[in-house]
Amino acid sequence: MQALADLRAQAWTDLDARALVRLNAGGSPAADADDAALARARRDDLAYEGLRFTVRSATARAIDGADRRVRVRAVLDASEFTITDANGRTTTVPAAPHTQIVFDLAWSGSRWQVRDLREA
Repeated sequence: MQALADLRAQAWTDLDARALVRLNAGGSPAADADDAALARARRDDLAYEGLRFTVRSATARAIDGADRRVRVRAVLDASEFTITDANGRTTTVPAAPHTQIVFDLAWSGSRWQVRDLREA
């Protein structure tokens, strides 16, 4: 889970669409949402600095009736970070400790990827 959290942070701090391809299962709700959000951030020339996620705990179980898919309940800490817009204005986003997130993951054949996620 920490590797997936690190990819998510990298995608935003680098505005890196390739990181999202590694992170999210293609055609999934997570991929669709992240691709659209990243496109908006790039279009608006936003810069993210200092974003990190730390996975505090995670528990996985198979999703009934779904081959090679698991549901993971995780507790994450998100760091405080800043967003700078094209005009140089910055917004500080406060840290969000102990956020409970439910991830639906799919095995790609070589790694776990996010299909969907939501706050618990």
